[in-house]
Amino acid sequence: MIKRVKLLLGMILPIMGLGAQTFDSDRMVEFLKHIETADRAMGSLSIWQSGEEVFFHSIGYARIEDEKKANEETIYRVGSLNKTFTAVIILLLEEKGLLKTSDALEKYFPGIANSGEITLDHLLLHRSGIYNFTNAEDYSNWMTKEKGREELLEMFYGFEPVFNPGDRTEYSNTNYLLLSFIAEDVSGKTYEQLLEEYIALPLGLNNTFIARGLSSVDNHAFSYHKLQNWELEAETNPGIPMGAGALSSNVRELNQFLHSLFNGKILQEQSLEKMITVTGSFGLGIAPIPFYDKISWGHTGGIDGFFAVFSYFPEDEVVLSVTFNGLATSGNDLLIGILSIFFGRDYELPEFKEAVILDIEELNQYPGNYTSPQFPLDILIIVKNNTLYAQASGQPSFPLEARGDHVFAFDQAGLELRFEPQKDIVILRQGGMEFQLSRAED
Repeated sequence: MIKRVKLLLGMILPIMGLGAQTFDSDRMVEFLKHIETADRAMGSLSIWQSGEEVFFHSIGYARIEDEKKANEETIYRVGSLNKTFTAVIILLLEEKGLLKTSDALEKYFPGIANSGEITLDHLLLHRSGIYNFTNAEDYSNWMTKEKGREELLEMFYGFEPVFNPGDRTEYSNTNYLLLSFIAEDVSGKTYEQLLEEYIALPLGLNNTFIARGLSSVDNHAFSYHKLQNWELEAETNPGIPMGAGALSSNVRELNQFLHSLFNGKILQEQSLEKMITVTGSFGLGIAPIPFYDKISWGHTGGIDGFFAVFSYFPEDEVVLSVTFNGLATSGNDLLIGILSIFFGRDYELPEFKEAVILDIEELNQYPGNYTSPQFPLDILIIVKNNTLYAQASGQPSFPLEARGDHVFAFDQAGLELRFEPQKDIVILRQGGMEFQLSRAED
C-alpha cells in the first residue's frame, strides 16, 4: 500500500538564500534525460507558473511489458498526495455544516482507544496517537487483498495508543482512512462520489479518481522496483488506503488541483487559512516544504513502486508536480535537482555508481538480524533471488545494491550499509547520521 520505509527521512531540502532566476528548460530536459539514460527513474514532470504550464517532460515507460512510453496522458498512483484531497473534502463538509473538525472521534467511532480525547483536527494533523496500520508486521501479506470497512475497523479497535492525543506529531495512515469513513458517513456518499462531486467535476479533472485495477485503465502506468532490471511491483488493493493513499492522477491535473486550491476556487478563505495553519510539522493534509529562502506547500506520496510530490510556491505563483512509477535513486535528490534548475541555482548532474554483481557465496556473508540499543528498529538481512535484501522491523523488505568493499546502498532512501562480516556488525549511514548494529546470534 502506502510505500513506507521508516528509514526514509523524507524530503530534506536545504534552507539558504536565493532569488528566482530565468528558467533554463533545456537544462531541465538535459537533467531528466540524464536520469533516463542512467535508467534510474521513470515518470513525468509538469511545472506551472501563474496558472499556465511552462514545462512538461516524461521519461521511461508507463508499462514496460507493452513497451508503452510515458507521455502527457499517463496516469500514476500518487500515494499520500491523496491526503491533501481528503483534507479538502473534510473542510468542504465542514463548510456545509455536516461536521466540525473539533468533533471528538467518539462521535463517529467510539471503539477507538482515546476516542473521547481525539478530535478530527488531531486526525488531520497526525496528532491522534493512533497506531499506523501500514506498520503492522503482516501488512505486506494482505495489502493486495480485499478488506471490508468492518474488518479494518475491528483491527483499529484493537490498537493500543502510541501517545496521548495532541502530545506530538507522528504520521499515521490510520488517521486518513478514518477520515474517509467519516466523510462517507456524514454525507451518505462513497469516498469516490465525494472526490468526483467536490473536486474532480468542478475542476474538470477527468483523470483523477480511485482506480479499481490498474490494468483496466488504458493510460495508467504500472509500478516497478529495480533489481538488475525493472521488476513489476505488487498492486495494493485501493480499498485498503482509500483516502489515505489510493488516488490516481496525472501531473497536469495535480497542478490544476493545487493551483485552484491556493487561488480560492475550492475552499472558502477561512478554510484555506485553517488548512495551512501548522501545528507540529503539518497543516491539515499539507505541509510547508522549505527550499533555500522559499517555502512551498505540498505533500509527498508513495505506494507500491510509485512516488509523487506536488508543491505550490505562493510568492512565485509556481506549482510543480512530479510522479514516478519506477525510482532507483533518491526522490529527494531528484526534486532538489528539478527545483535548483528551475530557480536558477548552479547544479551539477548527479553521478551514479554502477552496481557490483556478487555471487551467492559472497552474498551469504551478510544475512542475519542486526540490532542496536541506539537504533529503534531491527534490520533483517536476507538473500533472495541472488540479491541482498534489508527489512526493518514492521516494514516491507527492499533490495540493496552492491557497491563493493562490503558496501551496499538503497538510494531511494539515501541509505548506505557497510558490513564487517568478520566482526558481525554493520554500519548504517543515512541523512548525516551513523549507527552501528550487531548481528544477533542464531
